[in-house]
Amino acid sequence: MANSKAVLQFVLNGEEFLTRRHVKKLIKQLAPIETRDFNYDRVSAKDQSVESIVGMAQTLPMMADNRMVVVEDFESYLSAKKASNHLNALVDYLANPNPQTHLLMIGSKLDKRTSFYKKFIKVGEVKEFKSLYANQVPEFIENEAKSMGLELAPGCSNLLAEIIGTDLMSVISELEKLQIYVMPQNQIGLKQINELVSSGLVENVFAITNLIGQKKYFELIKLYKKMTEQGEPVIKTVALITNHFRKLFKVNALVVNKGVRDNKQIASLVGIHPFFVKDYMQQLRFFKGDALRGVYKKLMQLSVQIRSNGPTVESSFESFLQDVCVS
Repeated sequence: MANSKAVLQFVLNGEEFLTRRHVKKLIKQLAPIETRDFNYDRVSAKDQSVESIVGMAQTLPMMADNRMVVVEDFESYLSAKKASNHLNALVDYLANPNPQTHLLMIGSKLDKRTSFYKKFIKVGEVKEFKSLYANQVPEFIENEAKSMGLELAPGCSNLLAEIIGTDLMSVISELEKLQIYVMPQNQIGLKQINELVSSGLVENVFAITNLIGQKKYFELIKLYKKMTEQGEPVIKTVALITNHFRKLFKVNALVVNKGVRDNKQIASLVGIHPFFVKDYMQQLRFFKGDALRGVYKKLMQLSVQIRSNGPTVESSFESFLQDVCVS
């Protein structure tokens, strides 16, 4: 069945899992499997010119009412030295888009000052999938578990969020493992999570935090290298450490500034599982005065560096480790 209007959409992929899910749903809806061989192109802006993309979009569908073009890594066009000139062909296309082509563009950034953006929002839709904050992950876990037919016992979503962090791909992976583990039942409790879900990464994050507090640079590098050899993505490690220091900062504020001592109250206010409160409390002894604030500030600077597509994530993280150990 022909769609009444061609879809023109730009997806800002701040959160990879949510972006993938959305794109997969759109492709299933707009590019029927039976005609996909002839009417579906999925390419990267890294190795396709703007003109070739326009050519694909202008091509008429074969044995169907519509065709679909998906362009990934769109930021490659925006990072060109002459980005405005680089996108002229697309701006011209948007003035009179092919009504039979669904055009989906995916990128990590989109400059609102460009003529491309100003033209695009008049004829298309910009959809952004932002990374979830740590305190949003438990609700995401509960919703996903429910959609999978799973019942989580109280405290399970917080414990999973604490172990896994904000990487939603890993969240889904662990839920799928748990689903298989408890079959043919569908109830998941703290016991099953502790038995199945690996807490090794959480232990490594706590260890890294301790070593930063003790300024043991060479041990830090050794542990970091071991984690990368085990296949842990550096960007995920950075996200987990940033999240951990954010929570540690909150625990410090509650304990030192407000005099809160009740573990359950701290866990509730910070958004951590009560099981981990004592570990956070013990770590505070490594960070005297403004030391904790200083490390957290450097982590924020590291996050900005990573988002700006400057030095590689690996070199930025190694520089951060060296910086916090010598300052």
